[in-house]
Amino acid sequence: MTISVVDRKLLWGLSGSRCAYPGCRIELAHKSDLTGIAVILGQEAHIVGRSEDGPRGKEPIEGDRDSVDNLILLCPTHHTLIDSAVEDHPVAALHKMKNEHQEWVRESLGIDRDQLALDVRWARIVDQFDKQIDLAVWHRTIGVLIYDVDPILTESLIRDLRNLCRWVEVRPWPDGHEMVRTSLVGFARVINQLLNIFMTEAENAPSGEGLIYPRWYKISNWNPDLYHELLDRYKKDRNLMEDLVYEATRHLNLYIDSVRSAVDPDYREEQGYLYLLQDGSEYGDATVVPLFSQADLDDGAPYTTLDRFLEVRKTRNPNTGSGL
Repeated sequence: MTISVVDRKLLWGLSGSRCAYPGCRIELAHKSDLTGIAVILGQEAHIVGRSEDGPRGKEPIEGDRDSVDNLILLCPTHHTLIDSAVEDHPVAALHKMKNEHQEWVRESLGIDRDQLALDVRWARIVDQFDKQIDLAVWHRTIGVLIYDVDPILTESLIRDLRNLCRWVEVRPWPDGHEMVRTSLVGFARVINQLLNIFMTEAENAPSGEGLIYPRWYKISNWNPDLYHELLDRYKKDRNLMEDLVYEATRHLNLYIDSVRSAVDPDYREEQGYLYLLQDGSEYGDATVVPLFSQADLDDGAPYTTLDRFLEVRKTRNPNTGSGL
């Protein structure tokens, strides 16, 4: 488990973005005067340890260890202190410390409840999106359309992607954070188009694992003109699907950047961007991280229609530049 974006947003909001340790109360988010980027100093410390081997980890707990109820916001110094001097910082004392700090925030600093509610709505969208797509295996599940000769998509993957696109399409978006919304809406459009092209020629895989995109240019009765016509169409469709995989991945990486900028600065801090493997090898050197250039973003919404994409696809990096 990891700390959800909702729980992180609640903890920071209710704590006034300040260290909860008595006598400290240092501000834990500093906005750089040079770059305008927030520098995050705070740490979400576990009251009962994240694992039983952690500080106070064997103490009884109800609910999730990563929930907001089991977290206290501290500066790095006091996080280290409570975890190294465990005897001086038992569970009950930390809960008392947290409650008193949040009461001080309410009385002295005030909490913008409307803004906090809006922040939580956006955080909930991020958490819900992440639950519906396994970003950790994106390069393998959808990446097969780039490197496999006869790519297979499982029926469960196709169903999950269609459901995710529908979830995005019917979302009642909160105010603000336009680029988060734009990245997800564009992603849904790209995936729907990609699946539509895949499904036009897809067949049940002989292995029974899902649907395969066969080499449908192969014909039983030799006809060189027809063969080369079909082969040309096949290559164009494969190239277009490859470019749409790149485009979908660009949208997901734009989403990651947008969430980090607007919702949660620590979002996917450890995992980083999504990538694709051009040769299908986990150990090869053909790793590609598709990103939008600033010029791509300045040109308007990244993906609106297939026709518009065909006009700009050669400006994307990487791209095959052919198809349709």
